[in-house]
Amino acid sequence: MDVSGLIEVLNLERTGPCKFKGKSLDMDATRVFGGQVVAQAIIAAQRCDETTRRIHSLHASFLRPGKPAAPIEFEASVLSSGRTFSTRQVNARQNNRLLFTMNASFQAQQPGLEHQSRMPAVKRPAELLSRQDQLASNPRNLPRKVVEFWNRPHPVDVRPLGVDHYLNQTERAPQQNIWLKIVGKVPQRPLIQSAVLAYVSDLTLLEVTTLPHGRTALDDEIETASLDHSMWFHRDVDVSQWLLCSQDSPSASASLGLARSQIFMEDGILVASTAQEGLIRLI
Repeated sequence: MDVSGLIEVLNLERTGPCKFKGKSLDMDATRVFGGQVVAQAIIAAQRCDETTRRIHSLHASFLRPGKPAAPIEFEASVLSSGRTFSTRQVNARQNNRLLFTMNASFQAQQPGLEHQSRMPAVKRPAELLSRQDQLASNPRNLPRKVVEFWNRPHPVDVRPLGVDHYLNQTERAPQQNIWLKIVGKVPQRPLIQSAVLAYVSDLTLLEVTTLPHGRTALDDEIETASLDHSMWFHRDVDVSQWLLCSQDSPSASASLGLARSQIFMEDGILVASTAQEGLIRLI
């Protein structure tokens, strides 16, 4: 699967002044991928009044799982609109049930002070195996759920720095670095770039919360679900290029795990930061 299917899913059908309808990617999954809903909500928020301001932050809550075969209805509203900042709220429903809600803030571009974190010194994506190569080199060692997940159609090339955490239950530091790249070219429009970046930001994020326990998010004994997702957009991005997601988890308790990620371009530019709390329940 290349990015054309994702771009099509982001092309929401307008059904009212600030109402839209969207469909879901066919990823052979039982529930809609949360990153897709966040990306669609960004489109709905900006198209509500066709603002030229750029999104700089969002805070979203996942209330119920969505069904991939059913359309999702998005309704956006303008909460505030000042000289520099404006805030939109987006609610997503399926069969009249509220699935998701998001507040997003948009900013008129302006210069100011700048600094950023340094990108970790890790292997470059050209030095790493793709998912398909990992499957070919570990045909019998990788767990069934990992093989099934990696074999699903997906518009993102995912290259972890290693797969040892899938092969044994050794306890590890709650940190990991993963390279991601959209398969195909994404239009250079800032709105589309931001939406696709939000889609990518939800991939693999909760997994880092399980590493200190010798587990992964794909273990048979763990039930996982994203509960909320926050994101800050720092700088322009080209999501058709490689992105490094440098992830960590400062805490897990009461079956909840907190994950954070800094997203860098391959040249070291920090383009976004994310935080997510999710369910990591032992079953």
